[in-house]
Amino acid sequence: MGRSVGVLSLVLLGLASSLSAQSFAAPAKPDPAKDLLERYWEREKVRKPLVNVAMDVEIEATVPKWKKSSKMTALRMISKIGRITYQKLTFTGDDVVKRDVIARFLTAETEARTQAGDISISPSNYKFNYKGRFEQGGKIAYIFQLNPRQKRVGLFKGDLWLDGETGLPLRESGRLVKNPSVFFKKTEFTRRYEIRDGQAYLAEWQSSIEARVIGRVEMAVKYSNYQSPAPEMVVEPVLTPPLGSLRSVAQQNPSGAK
Repeated sequence: MGRSVGVLSLVLLGLASSLSAQSFAAPAKPDPAKDLLERYWEREKVRKPLVNVAMDVEIEATVPKWKKSSKMTALRMISKIGRITYQKLTFTGDDVVKRDVIARFLTAETEARTQAGDISISPSNYKFNYKGRFEQGGKIAYIFQLNPRQKRVGLFKGDLWLDGETGLPLRESGRLVKNPSVFFKKTEFTRRYEIRDGQAYLAEWQSSIEARVIGRVEMAVKYSNYQSPAPEMVVEPVLTPPLGSLRSVAQQNPSGAK
């Protein structure tokens, strides 16, 4: 009997020690990557679309197959209802690239904005996987892999870089899962942001596009001098490529000659 009581006492003592150790255990360490991502999600929930704003834009397109390029500068306007127009357009370089690449890009951009719907980088549209962090110049960026839940225009498979201090986006890169235009077969891109006054502004967009007929197209778009509200200006129509122009261009450049 005495032995049984002794064994029972030891069991109870061990249980009490275990419970005591658990009650005084150190709390779980915070996960900075998870916390940062949740801050980003919360901000995305309340973030309003960019409207009633204007910015300077420079678009440069190159068709390596033809060894031709063209550059456009303009004032990009986003109206109060989200409509995109371009004003004060100036061009340099090849007219073919202007008409069949840049003009088509502008048209695809305006159409995609009206057709895409909700393309926010949120849990409803993407699965997130933490990949690691990158440090440069004393600043830390946390990198997440994105996998879209659906194949829709505006969604992409790639990476999201978040600023370790603010939780704002620094970079988005990947491949569109559905192209906004039948002219484009495959689109890979990188968007880079600049953080000013607690907000992230799109600064640069680079893309490599596999286009029908003309092959690979390299594009670089730079955004600067944001103005809000947008100045009142007369709306000019966006360039529209003429029907059949691609076929005629392909016939004129069968070997990619200048």
